Amino acid sequence: MDDFEYYDDFEDYDDFEDYDDFEDYNDIIVEVMSEEELYPRHIPNRTRIQGVRGYGYNTCENCNRTWNTYRGHVVIDLKEQEVVKIYKQLCNWCEEESVPSFSEGEFTEMVEKAIEKAFKQERYFRNRNSNDRTVFNEGRRRRPLGRPPHDSARCERCRYGEGRNCLER
Repeated sequence: MDDFEYYDDFEDYDDFEDYDDFEDYNDIIVEVMSEEELYPRHIPNRTRIQGVRGYGYNTCENCNRTWNTYRGHVVIDLKEQEVVKIYKQLCNWCEEESVPSFSEGEFTEMVEKAIEKAFKQERYFRNRNSNDRTVFNEGRRRRPLGRPPHDSARCERCRYGEGRNCLER
């Protein structure tokens, strides 16, 4: 069997090939912000960089294996309206790094989540010294039922920096 899928709920993701470089993703960021009537000047500097995750699709350039990922991590700079980093995953067969691709719809949702997080964090920063003691905490992320466990050994984000599982940060 040449193709392996960790799970098979990606039947509507047939446009991954159309979004395989940062420029395509940057265009989506500009489009989403424009639709929201947000401009770079509206984005607070201290919350401009946002990490989000979404459903992605990987193709190993070395062995041509393919797989879906539930946790494709992307870092977005909302002020510059660009992708800063897409974290790679190691191929399960040959151990080569692979950059996940995201469908237009999925990446659009990721940008919307990044915008939401930026303004939520900004509200926290503004209110932390006031009488409003709301704590900014998204809570610990848990694996949804029916999803495969996270393969930390193959996740670049888990291996990067602090060495902890990326879901615990």
